[in-house]
Amino acid sequence: MLLAYMMIQAVVLSGPILGSADLALLLPLFVIIFLIVALGEVVHPLFNNYTFCYFTAALITGAEQAPLPCLISLFIGGGFLVLMAIQLVKAVMKKVHSAGA
Repeated sequence: MLLAYMMIQAVVLSGPILGSADLALLLPLFVIIFLIVALGEVVHPLFNNYTFCYFTAALITGAEQAPLPCLISLFIGGGFLVLMAIQLVKAVMKKVHSAGA
């Protein structure tokens, strides 16, 4: 998520430098797509399909997006999903142990 935040900031900051909001949105997207296609499995931990989807969704909403509330909601939602997955594993393991006894 830190990488996605940095890329969103790059889009926001490069807009005035490049002179076009469209170019500021498309240039980082081109770089990421190029890295995914050209390097494939080498950069998989940094540029995997999920990161690409999140970054594309962030770009579609535009550069006026407030990144801090977005990151906070991602952390809260991600934490909720992780806790629910842990609870599910605990429930399944308890069921397996009780059925085996």
